Amino acid sequence: MSLTELRPRIIHEGEYVRLGLRVRNDSKLYASMYVKVFLKKNGSEVFLGSTSVGTLLPESYVTSSPIFKIPLVVSPGIYDLKIVLEGSVGDYKKVIDSISVNDALLILKSPEELVGNFLGRSLRIPLITKKFTKLEKEIVIGNLRFIGFLGEGSFACTFLALDSSGRLCVVKVPKEMCISIIARGIVEETIRVSREFIKELEVLKRISKINHPHIVEVYEVPKEAPLLVFEYCEGGSLADVISSGHRIGFKDVILLGVQIADALLATYNTWTYRS
Repeated sequence: MSLTELRPRIIHEGEYVRLGLRVRNDSKLYASMYVKVFLKKNGSEVFLGSTSVGTLLPESYVTSSPIFKIPLVVSPGIYDLKIVLEGSVGDYKKVIDSISVNDALLILKSPEELVGNFLGRSLRIPLITKKFTKLEKEIVIGNLRFIGFLGEGSFACTFLALDSSGRLCVVKVPKEMCISIIARGIVEETIRVSREFIKELEVLKRISKINHPHIVEVYEVPKEAPLLVFEYCEGGSLADVISSGHRIGFKDVILLGVQIADALLATYNTWTYRS
């Protein structure tokens, strides 16, 4: 006898949990079965309820869709689900099967409570070692010592650098200046910078004062040269993780969505206020 299928769903704005169960009796005897449901978080369990699955004929299965009300003591957050299948064949009663489903259940109450729980939380995603090309010779511009080339986009390229305090940082420069920096170790101020880079420069000047856990910190926007100096995030980007083939779990997808949305809201509010 076994619990062969489990499909947890949320209904009624998070006040109830509906389960889709498929239970099989693979013995040659009649069996009476019921399930116990628990919510799991941080090593503790909360009993959600129990329900009878019914009496099963030999070598048959039954589907069931029980509904459980979430207790008021359950705080907002993401929970794992534990289903314990118990049954009896004649006078013999025992625990037949137990299944834990990670990242299965999202308890939603108020948006404010939910966002507050998610901000600043780390994800269970493997870090990606970001590769960079080591520069053939040391380049020093102002208080920045360039040590490697990270990559380039459509209108800018990025370097890994150390500032005067020895802190690793990312320096973004207009693509037109990359050659002069690599070849001669200088910022060619007479080169015309693309409109896209100037626009990004102006935007980041506006939002550089935002203190948000999910916005990369802008360390410096030098007045003497069109450079952007960012916080260096050594774990790579979300694009790096996706391209590596790692499958992101349901819980981390929710966390990512909430964190990105809140970062966008903070940026929008700052932009609107200053405009």
